[in-house]
Amino acid sequence: MISSQFRLAVENNALGKIPNSPDSPKKKFDPKEIIHVIVEAETQNGEIGFMLRFPSPPPPPITDSRTIKNYVKHLATSPTPATIPPLVSPLDIPITQQCWVVVQLGDSVSNWRFSPEEYGCTTKAPSNDRNICLIHAYNDPDDELGDPGAVVRDSGCKLLYFGVRKRGPKNSGMPNPDRDGFNFHIEFIKPAGPVKVIFDPDVKNESENSIPPSGD
Repeated sequence: MISSQFRLAVENNALGKIPNSPDSPKKKFDPKEIIHVIVEAETQNGEIGFMLRFPSPPPPPITDSRTIKNYVKHLATSPTPATIPPLVSPLDIPITQQCWVVVQLGDSVSNWRFSPEEYGCTTKAPSNDRNICLIHAYNDPDDELGDPGAVVRDSGCKLLYFGVRKRGPKNSGMPNPDRDGFNFHIEFIKPAGPVKVIFDPDVKNESENSIPPSGD
């Protein structure tokens, strides 16, 4: 997605900010797993194509609130993991329960990053609490994790994560759809200046059950 396509993508979605927390203390977020995807890209005939792959080995099981932070801190200062192809779609992120989603830019491109001074990730729908707590991560052993809700630092980054709190059951539509559309704001660093692109997968529920089961 480049040039005019990028402008069209921006004009036709809400670019919703991911909030730091649910809008009510009655709405719980109890993530049960970490879903980690690695974005790869290739250029054919002047067009940029994206695909998602899973890391090998997979993320650790969640044992407490420190699991996600420790995992992402390790990723931020380590080589990109080996990957395996996705099990469902190379362009969507499948989930089945409340979880953390980790998105990492892979090694297929050396000169890309999440765009500085922007949110690395926004939603196509207006801001709501179906997804929460966006955090960018940096290759900085002294300060790997950014503040919740902050934009990407000037140095840029290749790693972020957020929580998925709510989805309808598989194949459901409004008012509680099974998927949300996302924008990942990426730029390629060029001598003439950055070339901005949007990669826009869905994060969708592959389960027959609502997330969370109570539907809140």
